[in-house]
Amino acid sequence: MRFNTKAKASEVVVVKPTGCDFEGMVRIKKECGELELARALNGLISSGREAPAAHFRLVARIGGKCVGFVLYGRGSGGIVVIELAVAPKHRRAGVGRAIVSRLFSKVSGKSPVVTFWVHERNVGAQLFLRNVGAHYYCSKKLDGIDSAYKFKYEVRPMSDVV
Repeated sequence: MRFNTKAKASEVVVVKPTGCDFEGMVRIKKECGELELARALNGLISSGREAPAAHFRLVARIGGKCVGFVLYGRGSGGIVVIELAVAPKHRRAGVGRAIVSRLFSKVSGKSPVVTFWVHERNVGAQLFLRNVGAHYYCSKKLDGIDSAYKFKYEVRPMSDVV
């Protein structure tokens, strides 16, 4: 498998998804080996429904093709990221950073905190979140064996960002 070394910032476009992006989201989850969510997304597409109204979505495209996405919603403590995924061949190429940067700017002034839950075995995601400025907050047992780690990002108004 060939990996991108770096996507040019101008190549990655982060927008609200259109109908054709949902198939790309399913493809990405299949490529990541996460078939359960892929089936759930595929069910929403085939039924003509989109994700529940409480969820918001952004997709990253390169050359018009969906290469990453984020699903998020409002929680009691701010914005909660439900799913953040980047196609394996586009990882470490600036796609994830473009997605979360757009998310952070979109919620700036609306929510003081963005929360991410990451499986303890997903070290790549943990390192990514630390690199974009999120901090480890706590952990929670999932099934008696594995844990998930909670990361928080404190959103600053864009005028505070130098």
